[in-house]
This record gives sequence, C-alpha cells and structure tokens, in this order.
Amino acid sequence: MSPRLQSMSPSTCQNIKRYLSFPAILLSITIADQDYQLTDDTFLLINSKAIHSTKCVHENYALVIQIPPNFLKHNLPDIDQLTFQLPFPRKQSPEYQKLLPLKHILRKMYGLELMQGDGYKLKINSLLYDLLYLLYRDFRIELPRNEFLKHTKNLSILSKIMKYSEINHSSDISLDEIAREAGFQTKYFCRFFKNNVGCTYLFYLNQLRIQYIYQDLLNTDTPIYQLLEKHGFTNYKLFRKMFYDRFHTTPRNIRKNE
Repeated sequence: MSPRLQSMSPSTCQNIKRYLSFPAILLSITIADQDYQLTDDTFLLINSKAIHSTKCVHENYALVIQIPPNFLKHNLPDIDQLTFQLPFPRKQSPEYQKLLPLKHILRKMYGLELMQGDGYKLKINSLLYDLLYLLYRDFRIELPRNEFLKHTKNLSILSKIMKYSEINHSSDISLDEIAREAGFQTKYFCRFFKNNVGCTYLFYLNQLRIQYIYQDLLNTDTPIYQLLEKHGFTNYKLFRKMFYDRFHTTPRNIRKNE
C-alpha cells in the first residue's frame, strides 16, 4: 500500500492516517474537540475510526498515509482495544526527538512515492512495517474495557447519524429529526455530536453538502443555483462564505480552472 496525495474533507477515519505537511503552510485538523495546526514539516496521527475534519488554510502539499483496517487487524489482532497517542511538541524538545525515527520513515516513503522506481511499492511496504513497529512499541495505549465499550457504542451511533445524513443531505434535516434518528433528546444530541465530532451538526451537514456540490462543479455543467437546490443548500450567502473558507476561491473559479 502506497501513500498518496489527496484532498481532505470532514469524514470518518476508517484507517490510521498520518499527515506530513512539507511547505511552511498550514493545515488545520480537528479530532473530536481538539484542534491541531500543521505547519512546515509537522505531522499528526489520526487513530482508526476517529471522527475528524481537515481544513486547508492555504494551498499546500500533504502526504497522507492510510492503513486499511484489515491490514492492521491481521498484524495487530488487539488493534480494536488499542489507541496510538503521539505528542504534538515544539521542535528541539525531548518529546520531539522521540518522533524523529517516525519522520525519517515518512520522508523515505514520500521520496519513494515521488520517484516510483523499480520495486518502490515493496520498499514502501517494508517501511510501513517499520512504522507500525515503532508506533506499537513506543506510542500504544491499551483502552480500559469500559472506555473501549463506550467508544465502540459512540462510533456505532455516529456511523448511523452520518449514513442518515448522506442519504438525506438534500432534504431539510432538522435537529429534532436527526436527534430522533440517534435516539436522543435534541439538547443531548447537540452536546454528543459536538463533543465527538468537534463541530455542530448543522456545520457538518453543510460541509457534507458542499462536498457533493464541489464534485458536481467538477463533473457537470449544471448551474450553481441548481446544484444548491439539488443538495439541500438553501442559504446562498452562507454557501459562498463556507465554500470560500474551505477552498479559498469561488465556485465559478473552481469550474473555470477545470
């Protein structure tokens, strides 16, 4: 499995992901209710099935390594009861020094992916095993059973919420409606979602709609106002603001540059 460059959007992480940002330009990543700012030569690990969102603050290149769940399960049978915790330290600190072997492996992976010489995928796979070994040896945390069960239950609820949202994103989904779908009172649902996802449900829903609109901008000639109607975005002023915040350009420019 090879690392690949990709665009990033709010999602449920089904794999361990690691972001390594090379230019001195920021990515902003939210995991649950924690915000992380990635600058030049910094990286972050996102645990399996962690709910997260990524915002590209400025144009940049980022290496994203996704490790499929089946691969993890095969090599780490107890992966469901583990989490990996990496420090996010300042450079030159003792904690930062501990991360250098990981960074060295990631840089080698990045170079191999760029050059794509003979047998480069074999070498990337061998480095992947080195990476997993270091993570398992130095950064693993075993979840207590009660915490593991709570985490599993929350993920099941969130998966149900997100599947419902994807299927019905073009409809006017109210907070009362989605709270009922999750089996919660509305106030409790709002707290639950914010605590686990790091943003409000309405913000998440509008970001989901924007993602669908963005894909249609690239792949169809449908007028923009019709795309908003198709995907349930009724406030054009809010759409323009959220679209610009996310892509740093306008929908027309996206389509023009394609």
